[in-house]
Amino acid sequence: MAFKTRVVVRCLDGRVLKGFTFDFLPNKESFHLVDAEDERKIEPISAKGLKAVFFVKTFAGNKSRKGGSAIRWGRGGGHRLRVTFLDGEVLHGTTTSYTPARKGFFIVPVDEGDNNERAYVFTEATREIEMIPAATSGGAGAARGAR
Repeated sequence: MAFKTRVVVRCLDGRVLKGFTFDFLPNKESFHLVDAEDERKIEPISAKGLKAVFFVKTFAGNKSRKGGSAIRWGRGGGHRLRVTFLDGEVLHGTTTSYTPARKGFFIVPVDEGDNNERAYVFTEATREIEMIPAATSGGAGAARGAR
């Protein structure tokens, strides 16, 4: 099989799909997911109804690890964001590609110990996207933006 990227696909309906992709592109309406357990199973995935595509280090993750309360903005470059998804999940990260009018954007989580190397967030799956000024630690003073 050609070059594959390990991903966890989270759907708006709560489903979680794990596998590899070789053709995910933000401007395409679909991509293929090779099953993590059986590489002979390849499923087309529609971008419609997706929350995010997480590009991960491992499928197992680190279940014993808990995210730290302090946010350190050293990882990644670009704009600092706090993304709140429709389901309440919050993701802090940096991006160079966020534009409210686009259907999505890539984000690099700020937590270096995170299992996610980066994620593609579908804007329709967000409740709020906040740009965090560099002078703050992610608290008061954040520039709030409606998605």
